[in-house]
Amino acid sequence: MQITFPIVEVKTIPDPDQCSTDVLKGGRLRVDIGKHGFVEMVDVSPRLVPEGRTPDFAVIRAARTSTDTALKEIKDDDKLLRYLFRHRHCYDRETEVLCRYKGHTGPLFMSWVDAYNNRSQGLEVGVWDPNAQTLRYEVPKSWHRSHYKGEMYCVSHGGVSLRVTPEHKLWVKYGQGGKTMDEFQLIPASEVGMRSMVRYSKLAPYRGTEMSAPLFSSYEPTTEKHPHSIPYDDFDALLQFCGFFIGDGSVHGTARNQVGFHLKKPRKMSYLLNLVERLGWECKVTDGWRGAKRFHVTAPNISAFFRHEFFTTTTEKNLPDWILDLNERQANLVLDGLRNSDGTSKRSAWVYNTGVSVLADQIQILGLHGGHACHVNSPTSSGCYRVMFLSRMDEPVVNQGTQNVFPSDYDDFVYCAETSTGVLVVRREGKIVLCGNSTPFEFVEFTWLMQLPIFVARQMIRHRTSSVNEVSARYVELPDMFFEPESDQVRLQGISNKQGGNEIASPGVANQFLSDLEESNRLSRQVYEQANALGVSRELSRLVLPVNAMTRWMWKANLHNTLHLLSLRMDSHAQKEIRDYADAMYAMLKRVVPRTIDAFDDYHPARGGMLLSRMEIEALNGNSPPNLTGRELEEFKEKLKVLKFSE
Repeated sequence: MQITFPIVEVKTIPDPDQCSTDVLKGGRLRVDIGKHGFVEMVDVSPRLVPEGRTPDFAVIRAARTSTDTALKEIKDDDKLLRYLFRHRHCYDRETEVLCRYKGHTGPLFMSWVDAYNNRSQGLEVGVWDPNAQTLRYEVPKSWHRSHYKGEMYCVSHGGVSLRVTPEHKLWVKYGQGGKTMDEFQLIPASEVGMRSMVRYSKLAPYRGTEMSAPLFSSYEPTTEKHPHSIPYDDFDALLQFCGFFIGDGSVHGTARNQVGFHLKKPRKMSYLLNLVERLGWECKVTDGWRGAKRFHVTAPNISAFFRHEFFTTTTEKNLPDWILDLNERQANLVLDGLRNSDGTSKRSAWVYNTGVSVLADQIQILGLHGGHACHVNSPTSSGCYRVMFLSRMDEPVVNQGTQNVFPSDYDDFVYCAETSTGVLVVRREGKIVLCGNSTPFEFVEFTWLMQLPIFVARQMIRHRTSSVNEVSARYVELPDMFFEPESDQVRLQGISNKQGGNEIASPGVANQFLSDLEESNRLSRQVYEQANALGVSRELSRLVLPVNAMTRWMWKANLHNTLHLLSLRMDSHAQKEIRDYADAMYAMLKRVVPRTIDAFDDYHPARGGMLLSRMEIEALNGNSPPNLTGRELEEFKEKLKVLKFSE
């Protein structure tokens, strides 16, 4: 059989922007730092720009392309850049985001207002990882809040509810059956526009590690055996039993070794008895009301276990944190028990009803972990919340016959969080959907060559927003270069600032430290070279080198992430040695993207702008005294001086 390949015609067309000017004029920009360090701007994309323009035009072109109608009133390019700095691509305040407090609680949906206000408490957000095809939780790279006045892009559909700024990126694909786009992509809302047959995704199964036993996170055991532990022969059956208990189970009085069920349907009775047998427990059946049967399930400590783990202090049913951390397979075991106890089938869906709003949210999150499309409906007149598991709503199609998209005026704060994947799990009006965030500042990229101390490199690599290729000491012998500070830059340890200090050491202390440092460098280099001469592998001989040895790498990052790095590392609280490298990058960016840097200077705290917390705003308005102490209070006083307010 002969294989034929399609012939693809490639054409050359005129460049509408007539990009012909080399930004770097065939060379590189460079700033030397100290005795051995330097930063070079090796390349920039776009490298070629129209005559008389700078790479800022790529940011402006991207914004113009994706906001052609939404921002048409902003004619001036400089004003557009400032607009982009002020208005991040964000959600309205009614949207909720999936969060959890790192190491403390199970996941929950929080309003963006609450999430932003609690961002400093180790708050993680739920993100979808398209490569690993799993939900995971991470601390955002940054949080954003700004006031926005203008049109919002709104989606009102049976499976999707969104209200975002026009430049916000949606996680969508076009066309029916994947005819136009085979994979989901992040597309600006303004580009999606009123297009028909737009598919959204509601699925984010959690494919983490399986659990082998209950994790009693709410109790600190003082003995090896937890006081509420119970015996069981089959953990899968225990998870199903937990789901069944949430639906129909009860705990009576002070009983410690028994839980009860009041069942009438033979299907439920059979399901429960099968679980009891698999668990190795006992069950006594007696007559109940109106022809129903009472099932008294007995096992050591069983009542204490379910009373402690599945009820709140107000005696409302509740899912423990360890249930909300189950992966896809195990979450579905709990849901199977719930469906067989108190679930109601309805055409292509099944429904669980509860009068407890928190439990409804928890069941929805458990369904998300299990790979289901779930909605929580508003409470009925009787106060009942309905959790719907929708088998035909995995990828709801918007604008299919009916227009579901419309503009809406907005004048309030908008919120967002920057994550590694760019795809967040959000909820609005009880409907979960995957959605993204991005910025036109990503359309300019820079490649840097840096020679820097290892301790500075380790601070920079924490940003995790770049492509890095570092020299490997396993393959090459590192040069005899060490960073040594100038005598007037030897600082004493701070008292309130545990990470560093600003007070300059006395000449005697500085000279003693520099003398000891020089000797330490000499000895480590001597041992390193001797080890190499003896034939010790380089991957081991490098162990003796200190963190002030110089390393070298190529660093590639887009303008958005580079500005975020500068905003943190040019701050007065950052270590001086890394500030030197951030200042060098800033100086070269000022040459290459001057209009963007001008806007950056106007709005960012690192360059004279200012961010105010909620407590600080309330204090400035005279609504309350500043509820601040220690370092926070000192920083607030510095802001008052800049604003020329009295304390």
